Amino acid sequence: MSGKLDPQLAQIAEESAAAEGQFGMAEPETVTVMVALLTAPDAAALQRLAAAGLTVRSAVGDVVTGTIPANRLAAVAAQPDVVAIEGSRPMAPEQGLMTE
Repeated sequence: MSGKLDPQLAQIAEESAAAEGQFGMAEPETVTVMVALLTAPDAAALQRLAAAGLTVRSAVGDVVTGTIPANRLAAVAAQPDVVAIEGSRPMAPEQGLMTE
């Protein structure tokens, strides 16, 4: 699996590939990701990401966020302008912060 995927996504991608091979055409898990690129994407770069399986939600600078079926993670990671892909993490309020 690509070194561009964070460890959690790499595991999800491997499990998705194993399930697909074992159970046939099971519906793959969809994951929310942040994709770091070499440069800010132009329309052609966004089209390549979409063709690889990424549904783009937003793009700011050289970072794109979106959702992707787990079985398409490797295809997005294989894009030459992709530097890294990280899965979203749940946010929780920090203890001890004052609120009004």
